[in-house]
Amino acid sequence: MAFKRLPVFLRDGGSMVTCNEPVGIGIIGAGYISSIYLQNCIAMFDNLRVVGISDLEMDRARSQA
Repeated sequence: MAFKRLPVFLRDGGSMVTCNEPVGIGIIGAGYISSIYLQNCIAMFDNLRVVGISDLEMDRARSQA
């Protein structure tokens, strides 16, 4: 399956832009399924950067980092 860059809609008046710069995202929850989300983000979207991982159990967040 091929992916393409899509326009991003902003809340500041409905402007539409194409995101050419890396976008930082955070993952909330570092349980079993989070590893699948992380792998998919890295593999499918070249402009996404995971900048943080959060979990109620600090050790789980550290293990995914």
